[in-house]
Amino acid sequence: MKKRFQTMTTSIDTMQGKDIPNVLGLIKAYYSEFGYSFNGKTMRRSLEELIEYPSLGCLFLIKQDETALGYMLVTFGFSLEYHGRDAFLDEIFILPAWRSRGLGRKSIEYALEFCRNSGVKAVHLEVKNDNASVFELYRSLGFVKHDGILASRRLL
Repeated sequence: MKKRFQTMTTSIDTMQGKDIPNVLGLIKAYYSEFGYSFNGKTMRRSLEELIEYPSLGCLFLIKQDETALGYMLVTFGFSLEYHGRDAFLDEIFILPAWRSRGLGRKSIEYALEFCRNSGVKAVHLEVKNDNASVFELYRSLGFVKHDGILASRRLL
């Protein structure tokens, strides 16, 4: 009897309304891992707004066959320094059991191509100072550190 092998297929899909429950679970896992507070109701509204207004950006689900393994969020802005539309790779998360398999690299390459095709001139991201291994991945994909420090202020 012949053995039949199936290979798993990795896909990166744009989030749809039906994906919100899966995405909320992934975001909750990410926020829990890094100690961020999570409010499911507020997060759901944010995801719905992102779907309603695609000019804000795009959330991508990273899947193996039909199982969601992670997500990444690309948001859009505008920069005089970079001469036009820019983007922020705001979040990227892969479930711990699926890390170190190339999914992060493949996902970021996909995001960069998406941005190129969307007329983006520069892509920015944030990495914690104590996360040298993740920055090494970013560096290998062409990201460079700047002298400036990212600062934020909530308005709500």
